[in-house]
Formats: sequence, C-alpha cells, structure tokens
Amino acid sequence: MFQTLPLCCTVVRDVALFSGTPKGTPDYIATSAVREKAKPFKYIVYSGVLVMATMNWRTINIDLLDPESPANFSIATLSPATPRVSASEVQSLSSQVKQLLRGGDSEGALRGALENPPYGGDAAAKEVHLATVVEVLQSLKQSEMSPMLSRIYDSEGGVEILDVLMKYLYKGMSHSSKPSSAATGSMSPQSTGFSQIHSRGGGEGGGQAMSVLLSWHEKLVEIAGPGSIVRVMSDRRTV
Repeated sequence: MFQTLPLCCTVVRDVALFSGTPKGTPDYIATSAVREKAKPFKYIVYSGVLVMATMNWRTINIDLLDPESPANFSIATLSPATPRVSASEVQSLSSQVKQLLRGGDSEGALRGALENPPYGGDAAAKEVHLATVVEVLQSLKQSEMSPMLSRIYDSEGGVEILDVLMKYLYKGMSHSSKPSSAATGSMSPQSTGFSQIHSRGGGEGGGQAMSVLLSWHEKLVEIAGPGSIVRVMSDRRTV
C-alpha cells in the first residue's frame, strides 16, 4: 500500500504521514468513528487504514495511535495492590524485631524486618521501619554479613528478601529529610546531606553510618548479583 504514496510521504514507525491526495483515494474515506470527504489535505496511513488528519502532522502524538502504548492504559495497573499498614502495626513489628535482636537472633531480626516491609504504610510508618532495619544492620559485624546473606539467599523467598534489603540500603544512603515525629531520636540531619541513623541511641557519625550501608551493599551485590539492583529500580513498590 505504501508504494502508491506520493514522494512527500514520511514514515514514522508504522505510521505513514503525507500531504496531497493519495493515488486511488475513494470519494469517501471511512474509519471506525468518522467519515470525511476526501480532499487534497494531510492523511495518515496507520496499520493499513487511511485516516484524514485535521492538524499539522508534525504535532501528532503517534503513541496515541499505538494500542500497546502506555498512553492508552493507566500505569496504576503496573503497581501491585498493597494492603494498608497502620503506624501501630509498624511499631509492633519494630518491637518484635528489636526483641529478637536483644535475644541474640540477629538473622531472625533481619528476616523479620525484611519479610514485612510496610509498602502500604504512610511516610511516618516507613521512616520507623527504615530506622529498625538500619539498627539491625549496624548491630552485625562485617564478618557476619556474607554468611548471613548466603543463608537467606538460599532459603525459600530469599531473592525477594534480599531485594527488599537493597531497597532499604538505597533509601538509607539517600535519606536527607528531617526526622518524623515517629522516628525522633532515630535519625538526625547531617551537614553532609545524609541523615545520621543511630543504633541503640548511639552517636555514630554520618560517614560511619554510610560506611556500614556501603559494606552491606557490596556484600549484597556479591551474593544476589546486579540483577537485584535492576529489580529494585523497576519495582514501583517503595519502602
């Protein structure tokens, strides 16, 4: 069909745009919604259907003509439904995680925090859970990181758990907002642009806290691979 188009035809993807009356154009051109008198004007050939254009073809958004384009469906459907989580539920989980940590079960505490991320919580609830996760991370020695990550990775659901950990590492490293009322005493703003995250009321410097998170990130990439980074960047669920 494109062989019958005039020389002024322009093809963008699978859409042909041209001026003038195409060879063999009938007196009336029918589309699914409109019938217009054929005139020497601008036409669009899309998927073999001739459609009259009433505007400058350079301003046409061709993505709207593609049924598979994101412009033709709501991107909200890409985000999985997440149940609402209240601040009290997050506080209760934080207490359970800290109890495991005080009991010496560091791996259980880390699993408990990462298996239940409050995707459906508000900003304050997410800040509280962030402080809980980072407190667990800071309580572990560097020599314990790789063995613990390997055990979690090899367990059922381990890949998803480590992906959640990657999210918290990135959020902890990029956190620069003021502490919320629910997390007062857990985080304080620093001149470096990062928030200092204290563990057990300690006074570690911002650089030391960042060093802990970077060490975890290095070990995590060694165990889970760079694929974890890709999955986290493409996941619309935020912590």
